[in-house]
Amino acid sequence: MDSTYEQSDGNSGREHLDGIGIQLIEDTSEDQLSKAEEEIASALSLPELPSVNEQKREIENRVAALYAGEIAIPSEVVDEVLRTGGNRSKSQLRIIYNFMSEQTPEEYTEFVKREYGTGGKGFEINGMEYSVWFDETGLQIAVGHTVTDQILDKAFLSWEDVSGRIHQLLKQGEYAPQSVLDVARENAVKEHAQALAYMKADMAEGVAELVFDEEDLPYLRSIYPEITDYLEEKLSDSQWLSDMNERLEGLAMAYEEDRSIMRFRTYNPVRISSQFQKFAAEVVPYSAREEFAWQEHKVFITQDEIDAFLAGGGPYSDGRLSTYSFYLLNEDDKARTDFIKEKYGTGGCSHALCGADNSHADYDGKGLKLERGTYGNPDTSVLLPWAKVAKRVGYLIDNQQFLHSADYSRMPDYERERIAGKVISFYARLPEEIERPFKQDFFNEEAKKELPAMLNDSEQAQKLLQAMDDALAMLPLDFESVNETYEKKLQLLTEVHQYVEGSYTIFPAQEVAEQTEGLTGYQMSLFDIMSNSEPEEITEEPEVEESVAEVEEIQNEEPEADSHISFEEAKELWEDGFYEDDYVLKNRVGELIYDSMDTVGKSVEDFSEEQMAVIRKLAEQERMLEPVLNPDFSPEQIQLVSDISEKIWNDNGRWQEDMIEPYTDHVMNPEEITRVRQELDLQESEFESESVIVQE
Repeated sequence: MDSTYEQSDGNSGREHLDGIGIQLIEDTSEDQLSKAEEEIASALSLPELPSVNEQKREIENRVAALYAGEIAIPSEVVDEVLRTGGNRSKSQLRIIYNFMSEQTPEEYTEFVKREYGTGGKGFEINGMEYSVWFDETGLQIAVGHTVTDQILDKAFLSWEDVSGRIHQLLKQGEYAPQSVLDVARENAVKEHAQALAYMKADMAEGVAELVFDEEDLPYLRSIYPEITDYLEEKLSDSQWLSDMNERLEGLAMAYEEDRSIMRFRTYNPVRISSQFQKFAAEVVPYSAREEFAWQEHKVFITQDEIDAFLAGGGPYSDGRLSTYSFYLLNEDDKARTDFIKEKYGTGGCSHALCGADNSHADYDGKGLKLERGTYGNPDTSVLLPWAKVAKRVGYLIDNQQFLHSADYSRMPDYERERIAGKVISFYARLPEEIERPFKQDFFNEEAKKELPAMLNDSEQAQKLLQAMDDALAMLPLDFESVNETYEKKLQLLTEVHQYVEGSYTIFPAQEVAEQTEGLTGYQMSLFDIMSNSEPEEITEEPEVEESVAEVEEIQNEEPEADSHISFEEAKELWEDGFYEDDYVLKNRVGELIYDSMDTVGKSVEDFSEEQMAVIRKLAEQERMLEPVLNPDFSPEQIQLVSDISEKIWNDNGRWQEDMIEPYTDHVMNPEEITRVRQELDLQESEFESESVIVQE
């Protein structure tokens, strides 16, 4: 960030300034305006805008009355939301610079719509929590954690409304403080210089020599940031910029004839040329009202942002379809939780919240963490245990909110690819003398291409089935080779037969869940799910029809149901010192304890039997264990901290470390534990009641 922009002058709000940074390298396609190009989409300027004095006089003619009485959200809340811009860095600066030139209302609106894109935000304004969501239809603001609930406290603004109101705020001097307005042009120069440098790097061999002047080339062969520093300086030279625009126009014409002149298509010469033509014109700056300042607001992650992340399907390609298929084939909560946990694994990603470049996700054994703000020091975060993630994914699927429109057209091809995988699995580890009906290579890449095409042709599909029938007939009934058995091969063959015959699919018809009586018009959120802290009493394990091959293919060696021993058996083995053995870890409670202790760097030996009794009890209830795993805590404090954590989930719909820190940063004595329970209106735990009886 530039030092000028970092100075607050009392006008800075944290969520406004954080995340305003350069972001130009994006994945783009030829058919849509690249995000990288959007970021340099400043506009042509004609010196026809009102003077500074005229702008100041317009302050008295505010359009706040336009909103008053017409929408349920206070106009000052709408304005505060609009002042935060979109979800990409330096969004406000691009918006400001765009309105510094004279354009048609339609052009202003189109720019704002592109700048915002699709995404969400959450703000606490004047003591109320507001969710914001924007997409191609417009911008919504609602009280609470989601804009999708059927509530009255909600507003919808078209992009014409958004653009018009932002323009009005700029004219009134009430969109941004002067320190921000002053660097809008500087930011535009910097982003155009970067775009030019990156486009030069993407040019095919010999093209740059035709576009750039001979005296520029030595500087452009340097390193960053020397290259962009040089280009920023040259962009301030009107004659150099005029010559460059002529060259860029020629490059755009050549590109339309021959796409090979660019090695990559991130920086489309046609669009870059158009943006630079707009950049070449003069602009008229805005002035801020005297003493105008941005207000600081707490931020939170909305339910809509969480849902959008989950609907991404995870870190792998076709994640939505594989998840959707698994959920249709498996109704057991534990199987779904294990699948989701395995699918995400351990890792993370940036731009997690609908592409917001100040957001990121981390996932590991304990759950999914979403954060907004600086990495390592976020403004807000939410940690979702895998059981709750799995349940929310199920909710999205049940309510037709999980799949994207393109997924439905992808389904037939995806299913054929999955069935092709079953064919490959069928032939895995069969004797070499059995002929394969496809070309073999180490990773079966050729087979993955050939088999879907064969399955899509009825005649070829029948030949494939005949070859598989013949192969199975050559196997003895007691065939076994590295976890491959005759029964597994028979199951795979049966499923391929049924698929070709039309009686088997990995996408069985989804039953639409009946709406619960009394909840008509209400959308359950993840925070409602979290509030259900009491574990349900399960009297009988539900039966789920699923093939061994199907589960293995999706989950990569999912443990068999009977491999999970009971909690009491695991407890006895644990106490006998076998807690690290695999057959104990297959116990769900043991897994949770072991993973949590591994996360905080502790082991069972660090805790007394009394402490472990409480920890096991909490693990049985599937509570979060990390905050309580301190060997210095008494059993009573361990129980208290867990109860407080659960209360935070129920009251706030999310869990943040700073909320629980006052109760975990020191060891409590019995009197303090009692006092805290009374202050927080927490009932005395069953464990503590038993302790009192023993003491008496």
